[in-house]
Amino acid sequence: MRVGTAREAARDWVARHGRALPGFAGAYLSGSTVGLDAAATLSPYADVDLVVVLDTPQPPPRPGKFRYAGALLEVTCEPWAALASAHDVLGDYHLAPPLARADTLIADPDGRLAALGAEVARGFARRGHVLRRC
Repeated sequence: MRVGTAREAARDWVARHGRALPGFAGAYLSGSTVGLDAAATLSPYADVDLVVVLDTPQPPPRPGKFRYAGALLEVTCEPWAALASAHDVLGDYHLAPPLARADTLIADPDGRLAALGAEVARGFARRGHVLRRC
């Protein structure tokens, strides 16, 4: 399977299932496939990391890894509160890299993820934030 096809499967899962989760506030790609070209071949054992952002105090248990449309997805639910501060996101080595890229957003109903991503992108390479992520 091509990386682009696996990403499309992730987008489809969000459209059909992720948006139905209570408090759905958006979704973005994360992990090792983010930097890969869409035409690259994805190992059948490699997953596409997908973060679903929920505006709820406590997100449900993470769905984990599962096959969807031939792709292996790993879905994590993140509370919006964990992303509310760009400063905090910039110090988190899991959150900052995918949010610093504009091409990772899958769904952003109210534009908050795009606004956060723009702020994270502006501060991503600043030495203080880089050191906090180490």
